[in-house]
Amino acid sequence: MEKRLHLLIFTIMLVLGLAACGNDKSDDSTDSTSGNGTEVTTDEAEGADSNAEEEEAGNEAAAGRVLQNDKTIGLTMDEFKDKFNEQAAAQGLDYKIEEFEWVDHDDGTQTATIKLHDNLRLGGLATMDEDELKAFLLQVEGFEPRQTAFDLVNVIIKTVGNVTDDDAKLIMDGLGLKDPNEQGDYTETTFDHDGLKYLLLTDKSNSFELGIANKNDPNLIID
Repeated sequence: MEKRLHLLIFTIMLVLGLAACGNDKSDDSTDSTSGNGTEVTTDEAEGADSNAEEEEAGNEAAAGRVLQNDKTIGLTMDEFKDKFNEQAAAQGLDYKIEEFEWVDHDDGTQTATIKLHDNLRLGGLATMDEDELKAFLLQVEGFEPRQTAFDLVNVIIKTVGNVTDDDAKLIMDGLGLKDPNEQGDYTETTFDHDGLKYLLLTDKSNSFELGIANKNDPNLIID
């Protein structure tokens, strides 16, 4: 596939499987939010604060996620694993992530590779000082039915983006993945949604790569 779209943050991930297995990353995650620090003196005030917090939480859920900063995509690899398995089962896909291992690199990054099938690979990129993933990559080599590939992309989008079915369709349409019965072509497409940038490379053989990163990531390069 002609690769004219490059993600600097995926440089290491594009050689998936060549690195030796590394150490498992800690499952512990750090809560990125904190309390408002306001002292409540009456039951009425407590109730008002509680309602405000519930409303705020509802607004955040409606927005999809709260990003830790402008370099992460809103979930850890462990969270991705659990959500992916749920979404794949709901979609009727016979794919399940059992385990993964992290590989440490000299530049302070860590990569995790998941081989769903000989022709399907998932990759997560993180930095050693962040709990949340920095970027995510799906590689489809073109030997799966196109409908299966579309379903898998849909699952990845809903897992990483934490979006509704309608929003997942909106993102797929924006990436040009509208009809699985149509043959792919040599295209490179980007689509922004809810703080994330989705980057798609496709070709006529039904091979493609889907990358997801924070749209404000300073290391995100598109040629």
